[in-house]
Amino acid sequence: MVPRLVPHYEYELTFSPVYPVFTLYRRRILPQEQTEGLWDAGDWGPLERFVTEEYIADTLWAFEPGFRRETTIPAADQMGTLPLPADHPERCQFLVAETLFGEMLALPRPAHEAVFYHIVIQDLCKAIPSFPKMMAKVVGQMFRQIGRMEFEARERLADWMAHHLSCFDLAWPWQSWVHVADQPSNHPQRTFCNSVVRRLCRLSYYDRVKESLPDELHCLVPNTPALNPDYILETLNGSSGALRDLQAFMKEKKPAGEVMEWLKTSGKLDALGRAGAAKALTVAALQHGQKCITHHNVLLKRYESALVELTKSDAEAGEDGCADVMVAAAAGVWAGAHPHMAVTAVSRLLELGLVTPNDVATWVQKSIDDETAAGTDEDGASRGVAWGTADAWDIACLAVETVAADREDREWRANSVKRKVDAAEAQAARAAADADRAASQGRHVDAGRAKEAIGRIEGKIAKLRAEMDDAALPVEHASAQLADSAGALCLALVKSLAPKLGDAAAAAAGPTPAEVGKDAEPEPRDARALAMCVAALRRFRSYVGAEYEGKVREALGGASTEVATALGEAMSGRVGFSGAGMIE
Repeated sequence: MVPRLVPHYEYELTFSPVYPVFTLYRRRILPQEQTEGLWDAGDWGPLERFVTEEYIADTLWAFEPGFRRETTIPAADQMGTLPLPADHPERCQFLVAETLFGEMLALPRPAHEAVFYHIVIQDLCKAIPSFPKMMAKVVGQMFRQIGRMEFEARERLADWMAHHLSCFDLAWPWQSWVHVADQPSNHPQRTFCNSVVRRLCRLSYYDRVKESLPDELHCLVPNTPALNPDYILETLNGSSGALRDLQAFMKEKKPAGEVMEWLKTSGKLDALGRAGAAKALTVAALQHGQKCITHHNVLLKRYESALVELTKSDAEAGEDGCADVMVAAAAGVWAGAHPHMAVTAVSRLLELGLVTPNDVATWVQKSIDDETAAGTDEDGASRGVAWGTADAWDIACLAVETVAADREDREWRANSVKRKVDAAEAQAARAAADADRAASQGRHVDAGRAKEAIGRIEGKIAKLRAEMDDAALPVEHASAQLADSAGALCLALVKSLAPKLGDAAAAAAGPTPAEVGKDAEPEPRDARALAMCVAALRRFRSYVGAEYEGKVREALGGASTEVATALGEAMSGRVGFSGAGMIE
């Protein structure tokens, strides 16, 4: 009997941006018997599974464009009526859920926006009564193996879970996860649960989230949303009392000019320096505007001119800009004390133009280089936001994705004008054909009218072409800005982390731990910092231009072999995987 060669795989969660040669197992999460069976008579074989996976992926691709939120989106309708074998319906639902999660968690980016997969899963849960149970089992299996999952895949899964629960009355079988309460704060499972609860607090009321959890898991709920008193106290002590005076000015609504004049005449500007004064003013404004985002905007706009004057570069004095202190202050005021306001405060600074993505990159680099300037863990980051915390990851991604979204918007506008030009040219061609046909038939009046129409259309085309040329310039500028922003962040991460993460990279390059469930070892801080760095490089590498690629390569020159391999592969896109073996 000729032995049948089939790909050998280890049952583990890996979401690699480069799939192995044997792609039929690229989305496997559940044990084989739950989706295909064990290849007994009547069970599916590898080919059937592969075809079904591709059929599901193609259905998503065909029904995704321009989806609108209605009762049930078309893609979910199609998912619920796939012509799959009916003899094992639970296997089909397992496979659909498994494939949807595999597609959503694909690295470096899923084929569609992540929220599209969120909505498809939500609609399937509403349309098929037995699907939520199958979906929950897939999530439970991923949770048990969460230690093997890439950092960004974990974050994406936490985003989905928080969104999903917020749409289903926060209902989830948390009792099966209560063991995380006894785990260390840096255990992979507890870290994941913290990420989910933190996101839930963004999407729902704090008290309601707390009530939805068992008493044993109340330790996962963040502290009552408030300012970070430790950071404010540190700023007060380091400002020689200037912060207290600035807080009084906020209550009196003094204009920026008077505040700036007071800083100069009182000697506070000379004593604190421009960076210290900018930090104190930013903290005072955000503290006074803590009530809501609108108050943040009002206070930042009111003192915009003073903040710009304090943080701009001064070529004559030989001083560089220090806008990164505003990023540190905005993040630090809320660090460890609010589930989302640190990110929101930085987003306000970016939107108002007070800081740039490059300033965020500078802040990231300084916070890594000076470990005393930021906290060391998620709960007690009293001195600010440290790299390795969720706030740091969200702020870094926000800085680059904001520029990417701006470029995408400009590209859409330019393409919209181009479509109008193409339509006008087609209209002109039809008018020319009508004029020739009318002239050949002796209908000179109609031919004259067609020529007049051609003239009007050509004038319209000329205006549209000028508009298209004008639209192309902002796209080029946005593309250059995106390459600069992504490159500055990637370079800052590599320069700061490469000398520090040799041991973490060596450990990551070793064999996968035998136990990755609830008895797994906690993740060291350096391991999480390395995972976040790899995720950032992988996520933004397509934006980085040739100039920064060379600088990143140069920065990796003095790093250890393990660090250079881990970060270099994340930046270049070449990711290793364990080879597929063969069994008889």
